[in-house]
Amino acid sequence: MGYYINLRRAEFSIPETSEVLQVLKDANWKFHDWKNGGSFGAGEQNKWFSWMPSDYDKTVTSVAEVFILLGFDVHSHDGMVELVGYDSKAGQEDLFIALVAPFVEEGSFMEWDGEDGAGWRHEVVDGKLTIAEREHTYGRQVPYTLVAYELGERDESGDYSNSKWLYCDPYSIESPAEQYAAAGGAA
Repeated sequence: MGYYINLRRAEFSIPETSEVLQVLKDANWKFHDWKNGGSFGAGEQNKWFSWMPSDYDKTVTSVAEVFILLGFDVHSHDGMVELVGYDSKAGQEDLFIALVAPFVEEGSFMEWDGEDGAGWRHEVVDGKLTIAEREHTYGRQVPYTLVAYELGERDESGDYSNSKWLYCDPYSIESPAEQYAAAGGAA
């Protein structure tokens, strides 16, 4: 099981520096209690961040490598690691994005889609990661109209600019032609 997510759009570039890499490595012990993955049995417990080896901090040599382990598609160029794609189950990528937020450009963002149509946006504001859920909004509700009839005549140029339109109510007992005639049009 799991919840699939997709990175729809992003402008999020992380400096490929030893300082950022150290922050990402330190997460392995600083956030140990936050780890979602693990194995338990025979009195032993081994925990890891989702999709990552438990000892990633001893094996990774670059910021890009950490984000690849998390499941991102990356482009590395000019000393930066650009996060360009993610299409997999949700893991703990958001924690690592939050950890690098102080190092990325203000306003950097990532827009995500969930498998159920949900959407959200991560954005860096004041050096911290923020999250906003996508909202679907609709305009004011008006009664549904089925058919539109033109009332009036074309002018000399053939334009209907002086015309009025009748939007017929499909719930009326009158037919559209009867509604048209009642409004002053010819049936």
